[in-house]
Amino acid sequence: MIYVFFFTIVSLILWGVFLTTGYLCYLVRHSNHGQTKYKVNPRTEPVSLCCVMGSGGHTMEMLELLKNLGKQYTPRWYIIADTDHISADKVKEFESSREDGAFNICTIPRSREVGQSFITAVPTTLYSFLFALRIVWNASPDLLLVNGPGSCIPVVFAAALFDMVRLRDTVIIYEESLCRVETLSLSGKFFS
Repeated sequence: MIYVFFFTIVSLILWGVFLTTGYLCYLVRHSNHGQTKYKVNPRTEPVSLCCVMGSGGHTMEMLELLKNLGKQYTPRWYIIADTDHISADKVKEFESSREDGAFNICTIPRSREVGQSFITAVPTTLYSFLFALRIVWNASPDLLLVNGPGSCIPVVFAAALFDMVRLRDTVIIYEESLCRVETLSLSGKFFS
C-alpha cells in the first residue's frame, strides 16, 4: 500500500515538472526579447487561416472581422460545433460573396452545452480536443483566430500543443466577444 502511495506522489511530481517545463519552453519560444520576428513589409505569400465559429453572435462577430481580410488569407478553415448548423449556413453565405481562395468547414463535438456543469464538461472537452488535434494538424494554420466561443478552448490547446513541440508554427489571436463589456467570458478568463 505504501508503494502505491509513493509511486502516485512521484508520478504527480514528475507530471508537474513535465508540464512546467513544457510551459516554460512555450514562453521562451514566444518571447521576442525586444525583437520582432515578423517583417514590416506586408506578407505576399498565402496565409492559412483557421477560425472557430460559435453560436450566439460569435459567428457574426467573426465574419465582421474576416470581411476586411485580403486575398492572401487562403485557404480558410472554419471550425464549428457539430450541433451549430446556423453558423455553417452563415459561413457558406459569407464565402459565396468572396472571390478568393478555398475554404473548408470542419465540425467538432461541442465542448460544453449551455447549462452543462463544469465537472461534466471536462470529459466532453477532452473528447472535443481529440477532434481538434486532427483538424489543426490537417489545416496547418499560420493564423488561428478565435473570439470566445467555448468550442475554441480545445482548438487553441491543440494549436498551442503542436506549436510547443515545434510541429506547427501557429500565431493564435484571441479577441474577446464584443458583448463582454464588464467581465471576461469563460474562455477569456481561461486564456488570460
